Amino acid sequence: MKSIERKKKETKERENTINFLSKIQKDLTEVDKFHNIDKKYSKRQVLETLIKQTTNYKEKTIENTSKNIRKAVDTKMTEFYKDLKKKREEKNTIEFKEMDYLIRACREKEILLLKKKYNEENSSKIEEQKRMFKNYIQKNKRKSQNKKTVKRRCKDL
Repeated sequence: MKSIERKKKETKERENTINFLSKIQKDLTEVDKFHNIDKKYSKRQVLETLIKQTTNYKEKTIENTSKNIRKAVDTKMTEFYKDLKKKREEKNTIEFKEMDYLIRACREKEILLLKKKYNEENSSKIEEQKRMFKNYIQKNKRKSQNKKTVKRRCKDL
């Protein structure tokens, strides 16, 4: 009776372990697809070999095997997520640097355009002031000529 229960328990644990491993494999393939990770260079192979080694070892019980597998999966998953986080941070810093350089370049162009605009405005203002000054001088000359003519006429009378 006990041996039958024991066999049932062992088969149930094996099924649980196999289900757990298949779930991990599916999760890993989904993660690989999501992040466009090539299977050749991923750490998934290391994880798969580790799983195979622990399941093929005959002297261990199924409980120990499943515990070891879970530990291995946990460590490899934490390593994977740490690497993923590191890659994201590197990508973000590169993007921030590129954006910073782009903004600086745009600002430099904008500054040059503003300087050009201000120079044009100043030159047009200077030309306007010169024209106004010439008009002022011409008015004063006419006034002085009119005064001279009036003085001459007054003398002549």
